[in-house]
Amino acid sequence: MRKLLLSTITATLLATTLFAEETLESVEALEMPQTTTQDETPKEESQKEEESTNQGTMNIAFKGGTLGMGIDFSYIILDNLNLRANINGFSYSTDEEIDDIKYDLDLDLMSVGILADYYPFGGTFRLSGGAYYNNNEFKGKATPTDTINIEINNVNYSASDIGHLNANIDFDKFAPYLGLGWGNETSKKGLGFTFDLGVMYHGEPNVDLSATRGSSLLNIGNPIVDAAYEIITQNVEAQEQSTKKDIKDFKFYPVVMIGLNYTF
Repeated sequence: MRKLLLSTITATLLATTLFAEETLESVEALEMPQTTTQDETPKEESQKEEESTNQGTMNIAFKGGTLGMGIDFSYIILDNLNLRANINGFSYSTDEEIDDIKYDLDLDLMSVGILADYYPFGGTFRLSGGAYYNNNEFKGKATPTDTINIEINNVNYSASDIGHLNANIDFDKFAPYLGLGWGNETSKKGLGFTFDLGVMYHGEPNVDLSATRGSSLLNIGNPIVDAAYEIITQNVEAQEQSTKKDIKDFKFYPVVMIGLNYTF
């Protein structure tokens, strides 16, 4: 969480600096006196032709952040409105404690977005809205050992009782998005920076827990063994409800992305 916060602050400062520089240039341009004479008319026409030549129609961006590594494709719809599609993905493994159980956790990020980018001031600053196909998920495995037990629903289980406690956490596939940012504009050809700061609503997490049999419960069909495993299964289901309650407020996913873009 600290690393994510640090990256968010760094990226925000960078984007704010770019926007401040652009705003300053715009203000200076407005303050410059303008005169119109017949001699300058050809120059104005030449400038308009040059601006038309520099006008792009498509932008491609490569970026990284909380959605993983991604690529954006933007296309101009109106002078200040672009349509943007992107695809993002990444995999990461770590150890994480969820509801007092330590898991070997795999984070698999995969999302596809369709967004509209509105440039209210005609520069690089934009407001973005749209939706993502959200296939982000967490897969975890907790394994008891000869010296370490797993507590499930306030009951301790050893390696002879449980082989693995498996956890799968995913979210709504349709995830609306709102945010702001800089870059991806098609107003001028060339290379530039791109930055996104927003939030994706993916709903309450869906939690699925299951346990495999330990070494003492492998004799399937034995009434005593099966009864013991049934009790474990009931405790796992109770733990599943507890985990859902523990993380139910994680409905929003922060989106912070930064990278480079090029306009054709």
